[in-house]
Amino acid sequence: MQVSNKDKKEKLPDLADLIKPDLILLDAEAKDREDAILLGCNLLVDDGAVTEEYCNLILRSLEETKIHKVMQHKFIKAEVKNILKSRKESQKI
Repeated sequence: MQVSNKDKKEKLPDLADLIKPDLILLDAEAKDREDAILLGCNLLVDDGAVTEEYCNLILRSLEETKIHKVMQHKFIKAEVKNILKSRKESQKI
């Protein structure tokens, strides 16, 4: 008799059991995404749910994602310019 993957998995906790009402910020003001992340992270660090290093990793990941998107945007913009230039040159011939 084979055991299915479903049977092998441990039962996951109910999400409602993981959410603590005192760790939810309502009407909090943040000046930007980084500030919003820090607001939430500070609550979680104080509660012992995560470490400061974990929060730093989140912020570092956000920064790396921004850098990647800027580079990607510049690459796409350059490619579009090359395509348009090629089309104009082919139409002149």
